[in-house]
Amino acid sequence: EILRDVNSFPKARVLGQTLRVLLGNSLFVSNSADWARHRRILEPIFKDAAALTPALPVIEEAVAAMVTRLAQVGETPDVEAETSRFAADVMFRLLLSRPIESPEALALFQAFQQYQRAQPLWQPAALLRLPRWMRRGPNRAARLAAAQILEPLAKIISKRRQDIQEGTAPNDMLGQMMRAVDVETGIALNDQELLDQLAIFLLAGHETSASALSWALYLLALNPTYQEQLAEEARSADSLRKLKLTRDVFRETLRLYPPVPFYLRDVDTTTEWRGRRVKKGSLAIISPWFLQRHKRIWTAPDEFRPERWQDASQVVACRNAFIPFSAGPRVCIGASLAMAEGVLAISGIVSSFKIELLREPVPVAHLTLRSKDGIALRFSPRISGDTKPEHRTG
Repeated sequence: EILRDVNSFPKARVLGQTLRVLLGNSLFVSNSADWARHRRILEPIFKDAAALTPALPVIEEAVAAMVTRLAQVGETPDVEAETSRFAADVMFRLLLSRPIESPEALALFQAFQQYQRAQPLWQPAALLRLPRWMRRGPNRAARLAAAQILEPLAKIISKRRQDIQEGTAPNDMLGQMMRAVDVETGIALNDQELLDQLAIFLLAGHETSASALSWALYLLALNPTYQEQLAEEARSADSLRKLKLTRDVFRETLRLYPPVPFYLRDVDTTTEWRGRRVKKGSLAIISPWFLQRHKRIWTAPDEFRPERWQDASQVVACRNAFIPFSAGPRVCIGASLAMAEGVLAISGIVSSFKIELLREPVPVAHLTLRSKDGIALRFSPRISGDTKPEHRTG
């Protein structure tokens, strides 16, 4: 009910207060007419099934680059550094036609890393509804990092408009965003709106995927049998659709370790929940972490069981209590892309390496769900006779 009713329960305004220095009035923080208009313009780019197919070879190029880096590293005290770089690489390639190795993309990635360290997603003072004078706005480090992101992106947008006029622009997602118009008004996004949306797609698009992939590798390190099964599946599958067990492993990871552990919504209409009156002005917190581990809903809720996704007795739970991408009208616009990215990344890694856990991680909630001291893993190359999967184009 809360996630479906975007008018009575809009995205919590505290998120805008905290993140607007970078994300402006983007999809992630906007509400009402602005959000609805932007969603109408952008959704076809991400939701159209035809748009996913050309993205798959691009994702696989980023997977191959990550596998090469992992082979050089061998073991890492924090695999999140590698998964963040990989996920950012995917977004730079898809949005801007630039691999992360390019100097421009690498500088932007480093600025995003600085921003994430400098600016928390929320502040306790705002969540507790304390007076505004007790809340801190974005700090100097966050503002500096945001500027180091926004200024180059603004130049990229300006240059892209020129390239489009000259007929030399690549057909990437930025180009599609610039050409898209609102079906109701025929009006396209202006440069400031493009900048806001580009910032959130680059930030959220790599932050959430990096979190999910890191926890998937951790769970596989604990379960060598599944590693072998996924490696065999990778050798025999010739399309994304045939990586069925890999997809179930990724779904189970998202259930146990949702990248966004809770969603915040403002209560704009006094209502009643379970016999209790909830006043206008309250803050609603919906937690995938708790819902997806609820013992009244799931069988063995805290156990890693990818087979549950093929279990008829778990169909209702999987359909109604699985919300790692949120739900309702504001469901993640890039959910299909994120699923494909996670599945292909896992398949590429397990077909190349055996994964071992070096120490037990402790999950903590930052911008997304991360490990307190990193997820330390060892990647041992599989025997040379093993073959790697072919490109999956559908």
